Amino acid sequence: MFTLSVLKWHQPVDQIIKMNRRKERERIVQLIYQLNITGDSALPARDKLDLSEFQTNILDCFVENRLTIDKKIRESLKDWRFETIGKVDLACLQMAVSEMLYVDSIPSKVSINEAIEMAKLFGEDDTPKFVNGVLRTISDDLGI
Repeated sequence: MFTLSVLKWHQPVDQIIKMNRRKERERIVQLIYQLNITGDSALPARDKLDLSEFQTNILDCFVENRLTIDKKIRESLKDWRFETIGKVDLACLQMAVSEMLYVDSIPSKVSINEAIEMAKLFGEDDTPKFVNGVLRTISDDLGI
C-alpha cells in the first residue's frame, strides 16, 4: 500500500494511514454531496472516479441503502425536518451512518469523530455540533 519513499521517518505508519483515510472520507463526502444535489446519473462511471477500495465500499453502501440510511437519520432528528438539513450536513451524516450500519470493521466512535471532522472542514460553524448530536442519537438507538 505504501512505499518507503512516501513514509516520513518521524511519522508512525498508523498516523499516515489515518491521514489517508481522512482524505478518502473528504472525497466520499464530496461525492455524496454531489449525489444529493444532482442525482446518481450525474456521477462519472465508478471506474473513472479513481476511488480506493475503502471509498468504493462506503459509497456502494450508501447508494444501495440510501433509503434506510435516510430513514435512520429522519428518526433521529429532534426539532428538525429532514428536508431542511443543509446538504453538507446531510452528506456528513449519510457517510457516517453508512459506516455505522454497514461497515463492521469501523467502530461507530470513529465514524462519528470522522463525520465531525468533515463537518468542521466543509460545514458552517454549527454543523459539527448538529452532526454530533444526530449521530450520538443514532448510536444510542443502535446500542453501539
